[in-house]
Amino acid sequence: LAVNIVGSFALGFVVGLLDDRRPALRGFLGTGILGGFTTYSAFAVQVAQVGALAPVTGLMLTVLALFVGLLAAALGLRIGRSVAGDPSQTEPPEDAE
Repeated sequence: LAVNIVGSFALGFVVGLLDDRRPALRGFLGTGILGGFTTYSAFAVQVAQVGALAPVTGLMLTVLALFVGLLAAALGLRIGRSVAGDPSQTEPPEDAE
C-alpha cells in the first residue's frame, strides 16, 4: 500500500514537473522507473491474497489504495507543476469581464 501511494505521488510529480517539455525523460522515469516501482500486478496479487483471508479487509485495502493513490497523484502533480513554474498552479485565474 505504501509503495503504491509513494509511487502515485512520484509519478504525479514527474508528470507535473516535465509535462510535455521532456517526453523521453518523462517516459523513462514514469513508465520505466516508476512503472517498475509500482506495478498493478503486485497490487492485484496483494488484494487477492488479503481478500481470500479477509474479504472485508481486502475490499477496504482496494478502496484505500485507489482513493489515497489518487490524492497522492493529484498532490504530486500540483507540486511538480509548481516547482516547474507553471503559472496556472500558483496564480489565481483572472476574471473575464
